[in-house]
Amino acid sequence: MQPHPDRRRPVPPGITVEEDAGAVFRAAIAAGVLSGEPGARNWAGHYFYMFHDKDGAAWFKHRLSRTHVTMTARPAGHTA
Repeated sequence: MQPHPDRRRPVPPGITVEEDAGAVFRAAIAAGVLSGEPGARNWAGHYFYMFHDKDGAAWFKHRLSRTHVTMTARPAGHTA
């Protein structure tokens, strides 16, 4: 079985998982991808951050079901 092609890619410059995982979760909550409410189905506490792919999307995995959620990077020039 071949590994996912993006899993061995270096993290984008300026991002370190140890220092910036909290920022990635805050961004996912602000974007509505994950929730900050413990009772919500998509509560951030149910997920762990995996990596950013070559397109800049952040990947999260549910701790129990192992399903993936992605937060796509905004297109260049997108402000909202």
